[in-house]
Amino acid sequence: MKRLERLGGALSVFQGLGLLSLTVFFGVLFPRAGVATPEDFANPSKYLPVVVLHPLWFSVPAFVHGLAADTLFVVTLWALWRRLSRKAPDLTGIAIGFGALAVAIYLGGHVLNTTYIATLIAEFARGGEAAAAASAQFPVASSLYGAAMFGGSLFMGLALALIGVACLRTATFGRALGLGAVVIGLVDVASFFRFVPFALPLSGLLFVWLGIAMWRAGALEAEHE
Repeated sequence: MKRLERLGGALSVFQGLGLLSLTVFFGVLFPRAGVATPEDFANPSKYLPVVVLHPLWFSVPAFVHGLAADTLFVVTLWALWRRLSRKAPDLTGIAIGFGALAVAIYLGGHVLNTTYIATLIAEFARGGEAAAAASAQFPVASSLYGAAMFGGSLFMGLALALIGVACLRTATFGRALGLGAVVIGLVDVASFFRFVPFALPLSGLLFVWLGIAMWRAGALEAEHE
């Protein structure tokens, strides 16, 4: 379990850094280009010209954070289950179930993003009738992707809040981390109902914090053997 926990911790840090990098893209780079709100990202006349001009602004979040980080985060969920379920099996089971559902929803959105939406971007770059057709299809595709991201945030927020409660009940990873997970999880839940700009960096910091705690716990157990 120690190796699994250290691996899960490392991947949690990777996920957290990915979320923090998204803050740079969506909180700094895109707003400077005139794409700042969820409505702007769903507007083909605003979003598509920007990602055609800056293709890495699409590909890095879509592939590095989207597909890679979310897929690998399954290992973190497994490691958390192994650690917390010994003392709080029911609560941990519900939390990990919500987390797995969130990852599945996220991945569905990321597959849509890296296939259909990526195709629309390529078509828009061709110009002419192809660009007009891509612009007409983009709002629906963007709405589906947005629904997946906000839906994933809802269930991930519930998972984080319950993981925080489980940490508090089992005295695992420290009281501060447990409280932080509860608060940030509830912020993620709130972002499902109303856009919360600071939810993304808070989640990123929490995943880095959780990953470091998991790694340290696994390393300490290994030293005491």
